[in-house]
Amino acid sequence: MRTDSTVSSNACFISGSEIWKCLTRRNAEGQAILLVDKHLEALMKLADRHAIIEKGQVVWTGTSAALAAEATIAQRYLQV
Repeated sequence: MRTDSTVSSNACFISGSEIWKCLTRRNAEGQAILLVDKHLEALMKLADRHAIIEKGQVVWTGTSAALAAEATIAQRYLQV
């Protein structure tokens, strides 16, 4: 499956929004999902728990509410 804009004629293309819809649906059904992504806003809506990993070590874990409340965590680890 490819999700970028460089799709050959016989490749299957699924838009990013369709992927998020599917993940949201699976989550609502109780499916466990391990997701690595850079779209924090979407992750905050979908995930029950978050883990931030730096250099192979878990440096923070918590809920979406806890992550939103800890601005220093987002500034330190989630900025580009």
